[in-house]
Amino acid sequence: MRLLRNIKEWFFEKGGSSDQSFSYRFTGKESRLFCWHFMTVIAELLKYPDLDYKREVKLYALAFMVLKLRNAVSLYSRVNINAADVPSLKENCRLFLNTAFLFTSGGSQTVWTIGYVILIALRSCSMTSGMAWG
Repeated sequence: MRLLRNIKEWFFEKGGSSDQSFSYRFTGKESRLFCWHFMTVIAELLKYPDLDYKREVKLYALAFMVLKLRNAVSLYSRVNINAADVPSLKENCRLFLNTAFLFTSGGSQTVWTIGYVILIALRSCSMTSGMAWG
C-alpha cells in the first residue's frame, strides 16, 4: 500500500515527468510482490477519476513494456534456449525498446542493453555453439 501511495503521488501530483524520476527503496518481499502484482498497480492507477488521456496512454505503454520485458527476461535467463524461442525473444526485446523510446524517456543504458545487447550476446553464443540463430 505504501508503494501504491508513493506511485500515485509521483504520477498524479508530480506529473510522472521524466525530469523527476520515481524513486522507491524496495525490501526483498516488496520487490517480489511488486513483480507479481504489477498489473494491479496499473489497474488502480487507471481507476483514478481525473486521469487525462496522455497519462492513460503512458500507463498502457508502461504495462505493455513490462509484459515484453517479463517475456524477454523469461526467455533470455534460461540455461538452454531453443532455436524456436529466439524469434520470440527478438520480438519481445524489439517491442520493449520501441515502446520505451516512444512513450518514456527511454534513453537509459538498461533499455538499450535489453533492446540490442541481449540479441548481440545471443548471436555470439550461437556462433560459439555452432547454431545459426541469426
